Parts: sequence; C-alpha cells; structure tokens
Amino acid sequence: MDIIREVAEIFEEQEEKVSRAEDIFAALNQEIAQMNGVIGELEDGVMELKTAKAVIDGEIKKGL
Repeated sequence: MDIIREVAEIFEEQEEKVSRAEDIFAALNQEIAQMNGVIGELEDGVMELKTAKAVIDGEIKKGL
C-alpha cells in the first residue's frame, strides 16, 4: 500500500507542476498579445510620421 500512496503523491505533484506550467504559459500568451498590440500602435505612429514627413518634404519642395 505504501507504493500506491507514493505513486499517488507523485501523480499529484506532477499535476501541480503541469498546472503551474499552464498558468505560466497563459500569462506569457497574454503578455505576447499585449506586446502585439503595442507593436501595432508603434507601426501606426511610424506611418503617421512618414506621412507627415512626406507632406513637409512636399511643402519644402514647393517653396524652392
């Protein structure tokens, strides 16, 4: 019966480890999703800056 108890304890420990690993991966996935959102916002900002630069360049060329 001691062997059965030991095996049950080992399984319980493994279940706890798997559960912790799942929690860690879920948190990582959430952080990755947040980072993707931030990257998208940065891309939008860069595009706005490029557009503004093109407008300014055009105005400068008109003045020359």
